[in-house]
Amino acid sequence: MHHRPVVRTPLPRLAALGAIGCAVGLLGIGAPAAAQTRGLLPADYYAEVGVGEVAISPDGGLVAFTVTTVVEHENRRHREIWMQQLRGGRPEGEPFRFTDPTREASGPRWSPDGRVLSFQSPRGDGDAAGDTWFARVAFPGGEAYPIEDVRGAPVWSPDGAWIAYTAPPEAGDDEPRDRAGWVAPDAISRTLDPNRFDGRVITTTRYKRDGTLALLPHPSARPRPQLFVVPAAGGEAMQRTDLRFDVREPVWSADGERIYFTGDEGQDDETATDPASDIYVVGRDAGEPRKVTTDAGSETAPAVSPDGRRLAFLHSRGRGEPTDIRVVDVAADGTLRGIPRNLTRDWDMRPGAPAWTPRGDAVRFLAGIRGNRHLFEVTETGDLIRQVTSGDRQVGSVSATRDGVVIAYTVTSPTAPAEVFVNTGDGSRQRRVTSFNDAWLAPLSLQPAEPLRWRADDGTEIEGWIIEPVGYEPGRPHPMVLKIHGGPHGAYGNNFFRTFHILSNAGFFVLYANPRGSTGYGHDFTYSITGGWGEI
Repeated sequence: MHHRPVVRTPLPRLAALGAIGCAVGLLGIGAPAAAQTRGLLPADYYAEVGVGEVAISPDGGLVAFTVTTVVEHENRRHREIWMQQLRGGRPEGEPFRFTDPTREASGPRWSPDGRVLSFQSPRGDGDAAGDTWFARVAFPGGEAYPIEDVRGAPVWSPDGAWIAYTAPPEAGDDEPRDRAGWVAPDAISRTLDPNRFDGRVITTTRYKRDGTLALLPHPSARPRPQLFVVPAAGGEAMQRTDLRFDVREPVWSADGERIYFTGDEGQDDETATDPASDIYVVGRDAGEPRKVTTDAGSETAPAVSPDGRRLAFLHSRGRGEPTDIRVVDVAADGTLRGIPRNLTRDWDMRPGAPAWTPRGDAVRFLAGIRGNRHLFEVTETGDLIRQVTSGDRQVGSVSATRDGVVIAYTVTSPTAPAEVFVNTGDGSRQRRVTSFNDAWLAPLSLQPAEPLRWRADDGTEIEGWIIEPVGYEPGRPHPMVLKIHGGPHGAYGNNFFRTFHILSNAGFFVLYANPRGSTGYGHDFTYSITGGWGEI
């Protein structure tokens, strides 16, 4: 008997999204004002709630998201999926738990008609159904259920009739399950009896993972995730690829006849210095995969326009080269035609994965800019880039309704962990949805992060932040901790650093900065340390 997580569904189901009401001001994300008696302590970590993986339903009636809590006595984290009803783009009522609190759950995804939510939930009890589960939300109550032969996070075809996913092919009974890859296939040394040999023969430099002692098997022993297609009602999975590399990022063509995906033929080449991912296409029912990109460099994150006539993707010519969003026309057979247009050629920041607006006249993406991360959009012609969200904060996990009228995302700031927000598609009417961290933050004194800017000897401007000690009195000396981020590519910014506030409460100034090598300040700033890390 399968053990299936119980889910809650709202009653009645919200109707299609109505018109947005009157304009409201941009809301802050700090905790509500209250009597503040102390600063942050290490034990407060156990009360912190993490919010992420936002997925708004196609009609805008519900927004699903993950909630992560700490189970202190078991020394672990626990993740569930919660829901919030929306009416006219505004939250209605309180958020409610959707998945079984005794089970882990993550990765919410909506079916095109908004009647089914899928999620990943490992059973850990021998259930042959695997980790992918589905729940109907068009009526109250019910159990999550598996769909036959769906073994990975589902990607629905636009008409909802098919599901694509990537997963390693299922191993046959005659394939070795123990010690696979211990002796490299190109090893010179051999053993007379591999079943009795408890050592390893290693011929690859990738024999360990950072921070672990366990040795890794030879890469050839790891099954490569491939592309599978299943009818949405369930049935036998069709394996549509059999490639020597990992199949990633599947996305359907607008007519549901083909699937695009990415892969790197040289992913196991240890001598390769440049990324070399390409975009491929394969028919839903028949045909061999075809590589459709030919430019030097790496192409990732394909996104098909609503009319199916264009493909947007990220492109970089090589290591240390700019990453840009490109758009190219799609031929009737799914191949690409013409020269891709670079939409961000004159924009110096690094764009994230592209997503088309419903009308197909613009492409949206997340990007770091100075210490913030915001949603941007660039017109299909590339002549205008507009910042959709604003403020000293970091936006993440953006999800939009089918018509683009409402968007949902997470927001974090230096004094508040992430919470869920909703907004109009033009970014003008932001509203806060969740407040999981308000209660435990209310009695605490969290010092704001004060921005600092200075110039290096060669005139380059550097940005940083300083947090004062809790209870700081001007003129009284305090020690200062300098926090340095790793990378070297990466960045500090306007998000919540609990460690910094713990140090502040212990009487320290905390100074942190984005020196050259950091992201969010332009390509030249990020790569100016090439060949001189630690010297510039």
